[in-house]
Amino acid sequence: MLVALATCLAVATAACGKKGPPLPPFAKAPAVPPETSARRMGDRVEIRFTVPTRDIDAQEPASIDRVEVWALTTPTATPEHFRKYGTLVGSVPVRRPPPPPPDVEEDEEPPPPPPPSTEPGLDQGQPGLIVDELTPDEFEPVAIPEVEKARAREEEARRRRLEQMGEPKLPPPDVGRPLDPAPMRIYLIVGRNGGRWGAPQRIPVPLTPLPPAPAAPEVTLEEKQIRIAWIEPEGVRRPVHAGTAAPSRPVATAAAPAAVPTAETGAGPIAGGDTPASVEPGQDLEPLLPPGDEVRPLPPLMTPSEETPDETAESAESEPAAPAEPSSVPGPPQGAAEPATEAAPGEPAAAGEPAVLPSRSLAGFPRTTIGYNVYLVPPPGWTPVEGQPGEVPLLPRRLTPSPVATLTFADPLFEVGVERCYVVRTVETTGTMVVESAPSPAVCVTPQDTFPPAPPASLAAVASEGAISLIWDPNSEPDLAGYLVLRAEAAGGALEPLTKEPIRETTYRDTTVKRGVRYVYAVVAVDKATPPNQSAPSNRVEEVAR
Repeated sequence: MLVALATCLAVATAACGKKGPPLPPFAKAPAVPPETSARRMGDRVEIRFTVPTRDIDAQEPASIDRVEVWALTTPTATPEHFRKYGTLVGSVPVRRPPPPPPDVEEDEEPPPPPPPSTEPGLDQGQPGLIVDELTPDEFEPVAIPEVEKARAREEEARRRRLEQMGEPKLPPPDVGRPLDPAPMRIYLIVGRNGGRWGAPQRIPVPLTPLPPAPAAPEVTLEEKQIRIAWIEPEGVRRPVHAGTAAPSRPVATAAAPAAVPTAETGAGPIAGGDTPASVEPGQDLEPLLPPGDEVRPLPPLMTPSEETPDETAESAESEPAAPAEPSSVPGPPQGAAEPATEAAPGEPAAAGEPAVLPSRSLAGFPRTTIGYNVYLVPPPGWTPVEGQPGEVPLLPRRLTPSPVATLTFADPLFEVGVERCYVVRTVETTGTMVVESAPSPAVCVTPQDTFPPAPPASLAAVASEGAISLIWDPNSEPDLAGYLVLRAEAAGGALEPLTKEPIRETTYRDTTVKRGVRYVYAVVAVDKATPPNQSAPSNRVEEVAR
């Protein structure tokens, strides 16, 4: 009996007495850090994450003692490459969670909670931040021998396949020189349990040239918000976003390149042999970007017409020409022969149709958008509060949930008398890649309440024996201090306040009247600002005292 019990404890306590194979041991490695992101802002990359709360096998709490961020400037990399060639950007310690409370009976009082941990670091489930300040050396790609050898093998296999295929019957279209891949810096966010790595998260960040930064914004204080406005910086790319498919059309041969409008010259050839279906005057062409998910059909190839000049003339005389439809895409000159279609194997080509290669297509480019992010930054001379390692600071803080396409932004979350400083960054988004410019110069403002409340409405007066009673509608301002009641004699006297201090009620009984005298009344609202702002007078009412 003792031997059987010892065997059960040695295999697994949870599986003791159960049939079937033994349960696998726990992984004891943290899961993928959730809510990870990496954003390049000038020459600074912010890597944000949340400390995992569970292990790879979903056990809680997570077996983790730190979160690390590794970086490697290369087109592609595996976790093993990061271990051999990567750079450790930062490491944040993770505090051990408190032990679970003991089980107590219903009539027992639960023990007091344990005191907060004094260990440095973050708690499980807490957001964290690690910053990578880019240096010139980090823009240079790292040569990984394994990747270079695999690339060389792929290139050799491709060359052999082309040799086996032989010369193509129809030469491929000239689409220009292939674009070099955009330089990338890949970040690996991973939790560690001693020497054991958890499940990692990889995030690529482009190292492309930064968009231009805006000039100093203009800050305007309004009654319920602070409005930040700026001017679009010079040099911002404004691409044309063509549709996912362009209509088939003839394109020029090498001897006569097609001309389309451009921003600089108004006309010129298209690099790569593809143009948007329509280009508005004054718009720039789509920039050359790495291939994306939009697919555009390959324009048909121009081939000499199989018809003779005599046959073309006869067909032109026998059939009236259809009126030409307006198009923004340049076509062949009027009267030129239509290109012919390449016939399918065993079939003649139909006259008047262009030759196409159905097996070839061109991939479109991912969409590029330009926007702006507004940040709340510390004022000059501000001393940050020293927090835990890896803790997300309060400032700077992004105010725009996503980049705004307009050149203005309203900040309603201000406090009177508290200085707020703003910067604006240009955001260039290509596919899923986001790059932000350097910040604009900071502009600060200290809001002051100089906006009076609205005048009280619907003032009415009722005379009674020895008094005149007033009533009006209440104001809705949150900083309202009260109301001042004004009175004058109808013979032409000036309005004078009856109440020395603001009253909160919306009624007032004037018992200082003289019988038979006509009085004029008005009410003004006053707020809690220093000095207080006073509204314009309400409507005037007249009444004769009894």
